[in-house]
Amino acid sequence: MKHAALALLIAASAAQADVVAVATNENIRLELHDTAGPCQGRALWAVITDGTRTVSGCWIPQPPAAIAVAWFDGDYTTLPIAIFREPEKL
Repeated sequence: MKHAALALLIAASAAQADVVAVATNENIRLELHDTAGPCQGRALWAVITDGTRTVSGCWIPQPPAAIAVAWFDGDYTTLPIAIFREPEKL
């Protein structure tokens, strides 16, 4: 049920570029935003950074439990929704 709620949250669009989900692994941070940013169609903006390099991309939900990201550097990634969590509120 938690994964379904997170999937709905990250698939929802809003007017601001809020981070709606985050995945981290060591020094890598992947943020999913709730706005298109530079993306087209139904894709939404994603940003990944390792602290020295940052790459943007466009993500879409891949039912039933994954997201797909096309990165602006030419890579493509499919990730399970289970690795994402809601961002901490400041």
